[in-house]
Amino acid sequence: MTSSHVSSTGSSSASSSIGSPEASLGATCSTALILTATPADALIDVPRHLVVRGAVPGAHVTLAARTARAGGVVWHAQATFVADADGVVDVSRDAPVSGSYRGVSAMGLIWSQVPEDGKSRDVFPQPVLAPLVTTVVAQVVDEDGLPASSSDRDRTSSPTSVSDAPSGHGVASSRVVASERSLVSSTTGSATDAPLRQGPAWASASASASASEQMLTSRSTASTTDAPPKHGTASAPVATSVSFTQRLVAEGVTRRDVREDGLVGTLYLPPGEGPYPAVMILNGSGGGINEPRAALYASHGYAAFALGYFKGPGLPDYISNTALEYFAKGMDWLRRTVRPAHDFVALSGQSRGGELVLLLGATFPDAVSAIIGYVPSALIHSAQNACDPAIGREGPTWLLDGKPLPHIWENNRTASWAPFDEGPPPHRHASAMLTALDDAAAVERARIPVEKIRGPVMLLSAQDDGSWPSSLYSRMVTERLAAHAHPYAVEHLDFDRAGHAIVFPYVPTTQLVYAHPVSGKISTGGGVPDANAIADERSWVAVQAFLAQAVAERAQSQGQS
Repeated sequence: MTSSHVSSTGSSSASSSIGSPEASLGATCSTALILTATPADALIDVPRHLVVRGAVPGAHVTLAARTARAGGVVWHAQATFVADADGVVDVSRDAPVSGSYRGVSAMGLIWSQVPEDGKSRDVFPQPVLAPLVTTVVAQVVDEDGLPASSSDRDRTSSPTSVSDAPSGHGVASSRVVASERSLVSSTTGSATDAPLRQGPAWASASASASASEQMLTSRSTASTTDAPPKHGTASAPVATSVSFTQRLVAEGVTRRDVREDGLVGTLYLPPGEGPYPAVMILNGSGGGINEPRAALYASHGYAAFALGYFKGPGLPDYISNTALEYFAKGMDWLRRTVRPAHDFVALSGQSRGGELVLLLGATFPDAVSAIIGYVPSALIHSAQNACDPAIGREGPTWLLDGKPLPHIWENNRTASWAPFDEGPPPHRHASAMLTALDDAAAVERARIPVEKIRGPVMLLSAQDDGSWPSSLYSRMVTERLAAHAHPYAVEHLDFDRAGHAIVFPYVPTTQLVYAHPVSGKISTGGGVPDANAIADERSWVAVQAFLAQAVAERAQSQGQS
């Protein structure tokens, strides 16, 4: 059993200007500014290498990234760097001197993006099969952040300095991608290197093949005079742009709507004949069908079934009174339909889905091969924010054999909604959840009997979870499993300063406050953007390794390779 604390703290230093002030202001133009993005087209979880060449040493170069996401809403971020002695800016090596994020982060221009409409939260493409295209513009600027050829124009605004960057946008003391130092340290030992590990052997070759060999290059010519213009001399702006593409679906992956046997979901299959191990994906209190995660699982070699159970076509509008037998039917259907390798069917769930996958593993242990719980609960909860208003938020969520399962709010002497309901928004749901934990008898009645699970378990939690105390809940699960000598692997990654929204790399992590999709209550998921970005990256690497090991052990137990 392993339990790791993932910290986002460490040492870093800001980049300093190279050369004299005159070099930064006057010698800013070059005959050619070249911007490259490598790979140019790959899966969303592949980091990109952005490099600017051809700048004058010491020049300030601003990179601005724009991505059209769901609904056509443009998300944007920018950062200004100082070119090194060779006139190069390498985003995976260099820290910006100002902009949307701090510190060194190869994908900082993605995770620090904010929506131009100021309110959008959906960061994935619609439909999921569509690509996400990001355009990056590189521009030489003066120290006021204005284009180098426009120094004499009216200065109507000034750039955001590092010290003025929005709270939490920085990686002032961490490296999300570029650092080879592990951000994962064991709670019982010293920090160890944790390089990014490759996926399982059965994963689609298209997920990674030749991606590192792709490169998009853009060259821009500017002033061709022998001597660079002095500060304030009019000339064409020194700028260039390049685009790169992120995809949720690898080449050859197929998608199928499922509307049969009373089930509502979407099945994604890797290319080829198979068989492939399978994963069933369950959403949280927002409902719907989690296609982005299913698409990415399939792109890494898994038959992935995203099963909806409310707020989907033909499904109830609310989570209240959801029968567990529905999910057992979903697992049976998945086995019959795809005949997974080694009869392996894992469950992956987020938030209420994280609670659900643990409950399903305990209720139907022979049907569940492995469990991945993102920000899960150790306890059965009431319907809460996703409730049917006619039943109420203290009504039951889960039914078994037609009977409601006991939940933490039921006959609880200490539970109070006041910390969540009172005061100005955004509200922190976790504050109310903590009041319920003071009634030990109610906690015991609502505890998920995880000791009945017959397979490996992975838990991913956040120490600043605003929705509920997933860090504490995950420890409760691991302690229960240890007390019962659980004979399978148990892994727990607990992310420092991260919040409830742990997904996968590389997506914007800035939108912390939201209106709940069902109740409309303005809440915060907690965390800060840089820590959330670290959690997204590290969790996904760990999940892939966990699944590969679980499949290998399953195959070995069946005497197969």
